[in-house]
Amino acid sequence: MISQEYYSDLIQLNKLKSDLKQLYKKQKANEKSNSYIRDNLLQLLSDFFALLDQEFDGSASVQDMLKTASNLPDFDDSQLFGEAGLAEHYSSLQAELEELRDKDREIVIKIKNLEQTSDKGHDFHEMLKELKEKTDASEITTSEYTCPLCGHDCQNLSEKDLEITKASEWLDNELAITEKYTTDFSEDIRKLKEAHSNTEKRIRTVWKQIKTIEEKFISSETLTSKRAKVNYAKSKIALYAEMNSAGLFETVDEDIESLKEEISKLDEKIKGFDVEKKMQKAEAFLSENMNRLALTLDFEEEYRPIDLNFGLTDGSFDIYHHQNNREKIHLYEMGSGANWVSCHIALFLSFLRFFAKQEKSPMPLILFFDQPSQVYFPQGDENEKEVAQADLIAVNKMYTTIFCEIKSIGEETGTLPQIIIVDHVDGKRLECKKEFESYIRCNWRNNTGLI
Repeated sequence: MISQEYYSDLIQLNKLKSDLKQLYKKQKANEKSNSYIRDNLLQLLSDFFALLDQEFDGSASVQDMLKTASNLPDFDDSQLFGEAGLAEHYSSLQAELEELRDKDREIVIKIKNLEQTSDKGHDFHEMLKELKEKTDASEITTSEYTCPLCGHDCQNLSEKDLEITKASEWLDNELAITEKYTTDFSEDIRKLKEAHSNTEKRIRTVWKQIKTIEEKFISSETLTSKRAKVNYAKSKIALYAEMNSAGLFETVDEDIESLKEEISKLDEKIKGFDVEKKMQKAEAFLSENMNRLALTLDFEEEYRPIDLNFGLTDGSFDIYHHQNNREKIHLYEMGSGANWVSCHIALFLSFLRFFAKQEKSPMPLILFFDQPSQVYFPQGDENEKEVAQADLIAVNKMYTTIFCEIKSIGEETGTLPQIIIVDHVDGKRLECKKEFESYIRCNWRNNTGLI
């Protein structure tokens, strides 16, 4: 029997091999991606740094190129001016312009949000006023009510009046609060609009200063052209940097080597279990036991002498019959349903015996058969007159084989396996009638049912 430790190591090995397969796929994708990046990104980076009059190392690795692409230097306008002081002033104006635009955008958003909030507050305030008017129109004029029919006091109406009075007071408070908030929003909006106007004025002033410097000291076309080229190159390079940040071009070489080493160690450990030899013994045992059981089961004459085999060592898990010339006849080629059900019973009973013989077997010794006699009694009742005697004999062989094998396994191993069978037959016309009836646990007939 193969130990539980072997199964754990085998599961771990299969998991590692699966991981290695995925890493190989990723490595192949990386190699293709690296080639693509080098062919395209190298030229882009070279052009970009040439525009900035800076050197770029074309022999850098793809990973280094990607790092550079993620942290590109900004375009320095000072190279277009003759005086350093003027260049510094020009750059500070550009920075101030960007800051003013950001600030202006924030103010506009705040104004829009407050206007929307103010409109909702105003609508809510008007709704409360309308409700207050209706409440005032139905003012309570009495504190006691008497039933006109029986003359008793109607205390519940007085309680309702009290609730209405409290609700009216709450309504007055809400009106006062919402009116105050609406007024506050209006003042906030006024201040923000004033700030927006001042910011726009400053933006126009700074923009005019920038254009004056450009017109007086440099060619506007030269500045626009060079900046546009730099920004275009930078945007294309940024695409590759984003792909890298998404983890598309990560290196996996070290992970692959680590997994190979771990797999090699597990392979050596698993070889020590001598699995192949044990599987060969298991395969021989199953074939021998199946053919022993086949002698007492129903098979067509053309397949006798029966020679059943189960493909365990080749990993096919096929059940097949060896014909005279050693030709393999698989289960699906073996003719009638009688052959099929007999093959299955022989195989699964053999597996049951095999696992019962092992020490500390992880397999539960339980077997379930669903309507094994249906091949012979398709209508589900062996008591019908049309049932052939040959079919009764075949079903009798089936159950006798099952009963005998279970007893034999219990006697040999000291452990009695459990077989659960749901079937239509009641065994009254079988030779093994008494033994059959002794195993019946429930009879779902005469208006009783399993479901």
